[in-house]
Amino acid sequence: MRLERDPKRMWVSENSNFLRDVQWIKNTFEESYRVENVLITTQDVLTPSVMLKVYDIIKQINSVSVVQTHCNAMERILWEDVCLKVPLIDGESLQNLGVLGDTFPQYNASSDSFDPYENLICLLVEYISRECFIASPFNFGQANKQEISELIKEDILRVVNENALLGTYSAFNLDVTKILGGIERDSSGRIFKARSLLVSWYAEVNYSSTTKDIDLWEAGFLNEMEEVKRRYETEQFRVDYASGRSYGDATREAIFQGFDMVHVGCLLMFVFMQFVISGFSWIEIRSFLSVCGLLGIVLALVVAFGLYALVGLTFVSTQSALPYVVLGLGIDDVFVMLTSLRKVQLEFADSTLPTQIALMLQHAGVAITVTSLTNVAAFAVGMISPFPAMRMFCLLGAISILATYVFVISYFVAVLTLDEKRRSACRNGIFPCIVHGDLGSTRLWCNPQLMDRFLAIVYRKLTTSVTCKTMIIGTAILLTGWSWTNFMKLRAKYDSNWHLPRGGYYQEYRSQFNAAFPNSGTEAFIFFGKINYSADLQTLVSFSNLLSNKRDIVQQILRYHK
Repeated sequence: MRLERDPKRMWVSENSNFLRDVQWIKNTFEESYRVENVLITTQDVLTPSVMLKVYDIIKQINSVSVVQTHCNAMERILWEDVCLKVPLIDGESLQNLGVLGDTFPQYNASSDSFDPYENLICLLVEYISRECFIASPFNFGQANKQEISELIKEDILRVVNENALLGTYSAFNLDVTKILGGIERDSSGRIFKARSLLVSWYAEVNYSSTTKDIDLWEAGFLNEMEEVKRRYETEQFRVDYASGRSYGDATREAIFQGFDMVHVGCLLMFVFMQFVISGFSWIEIRSFLSVCGLLGIVLALVVAFGLYALVGLTFVSTQSALPYVVLGLGIDDVFVMLTSLRKVQLEFADSTLPTQIALMLQHAGVAITVTSLTNVAAFAVGMISPFPAMRMFCLLGAISILATYVFVISYFVAVLTLDEKRRSACRNGIFPCIVHGDLGSTRLWCNPQLMDRFLAIVYRKLTTSVTCKTMIIGTAILLTGWSWTNFMKLRAKYDSNWHLPRGGYYQEYRSQFNAAFPNSGTEAFIFFGKINYSADLQTLVSFSNLLSNKRDIVQQILRYHK
């Protein structure tokens, strides 16, 4: 089974401009990054004790390493192997920059290819040190535990309010307030308290190569965070986390989580079938027939999913609902077949069992065939949907319904024939080896089926009374009006959180993040093509200023010009 974990490939049309632009970005820039986040929530994160815990957590995550096997050789993947490295302005880098005057090449008039700026850039790249980028209030990668333990509240507040990072990254202008949630300010506007702190690790992604190393390290990150959560989390100190692969893992978990509940659905359907098709006597109890009917539907699902995987198609999270849909349709075919057989047995009581089965198929077989083909056609029509996830859901649904139809008219008919022979021989419905004398001696409560008694006594009397008819018509009118009113209020919306399993670590992280950063928004990018950036600079400035004034949709703009 190959599972699709990318939401863009599930819920975005292949012909959309969005996918076209995403592919253009990958082909043009080739490199990007993935973020691993840890969200700390407590009464006040701007305290020395919390910062010391954050320091320990960061050091523990930085030490994560995983082992992969490549060509029968063991290779260890460290954080430094996958991280996004950025220029770091520290004491050593500044000292190295001091030698630029001595090493800068002198201008040679005879050389037409001399470019001082090109040489300057090469020297900067050579002498400025680089470090893995971790977004946090302090540069915990450079600081030691002694320095962190000596911090006092005022030191932390100075860093937050003055944006005075210890070890400033030259390539990133990190605003500390953007990683703090639940901020409280005093009368002068200074931050003195925050309830949440977001620490982020940035991993480098190269679109031209595989991300297997990053995936493996992120798996190690998630395993380590489970240990961190068990170790540090208390009622007053909450730890939530997520990685770049978390959404894909969560949707994968949702698929198998849906399959894990199939046995519960089968159990409930088994109980329901006993009330519908069984009589309350040892002979009329049809537990064996119910189990075999459910088994036939499960086998049909196995065949359908196997054929679907055989042709190389991917599975999506929405397909986890198909077993329940097919279970209901398959049991409905079973009920139709048993109801038809009961009528045939009353009308042709003197006929042999093979004749009764043939007459039953003559009536019920046509009805089952028509309804099954109708359902297959309905799912097939859904395959024209522009959404890949919906197309794959409908395709697998059509295959599953067709497989269920084949099993019902072949496998279940054989099982039904055997069960009818058991009833004719007065054998026990649970222990077929036990033979009873007659049907009357094995009665447990009442011989007619419970569902038939309910329809005959309760449903028929209620629906034929004038009072009940009036209530039904009135309720139908009220529901129609209410439904139409709400139908007019329908709005198109998509939220990726809908596909996350409840209670998972990623769903909890998203909930805590949205609570801590309710106005965080979503990143958006604008790329300009082949233009004259010098001549059109004023146009670019005017354009960005225009966007800046759209305060209803734009919170902040990052631009290279002033």
